[in-house]
Amino acid sequence: MSKLFSYAPVDAAADQMVVEFLHSSLPPLLTSDEVACSVHGSGPRWMSPTALSAPSQITGDVKVCLLQHAIARLVMEEDQLKLYHTVDNSRIYRGKEQQFIEITEEEAIAFEYLLQQYPQPVAVSSLPLDGDDAKVEFVTLLFEHGILVMEHRVDEEFV
Repeated sequence: MSKLFSYAPVDAAADQMVVEFLHSSLPPLLTSDEVACSVHGSGPRWMSPTALSAPSQITGDVKVCLLQHAIARLVMEEDQLKLYHTVDNSRIYRGKEQQFIEITEEEAIAFEYLLQQYPQPVAVSSLPLDGDDAKVEFVTLLFEHGILVMEHRVDEEFV
């Protein structure tokens, strides 16, 4: 059995199985709290005149965490890091293409940190990225794709 692991690309095969599973999965069923604390609850301004756009609320002091535990997988494909997720999946079996975000190696380390900390919210400033702008930009990217939620309602502190 040990010879198999030294010759076969087991990690790559496992990654591909998970990617196929994520593609076949339904999008996550969100609780009312998850909706309120995510991009899914921050509707257009015309629906709620007091709502601010979430990216303008993301600072180093804001605490975020993953929407749910098993909604994303980080995979190395053809010298690119791709973060596959189920957030935008269709409710029809494989009704959409696989959903992923290309990220850098530094951002992959930050994502792994978020995975390790789940379900505890972490401050954006504590992410292992260089510079506050990079941290806010990365969190904004994940938030806009629906992968992260804020600790508090999207517009709760700012209204």
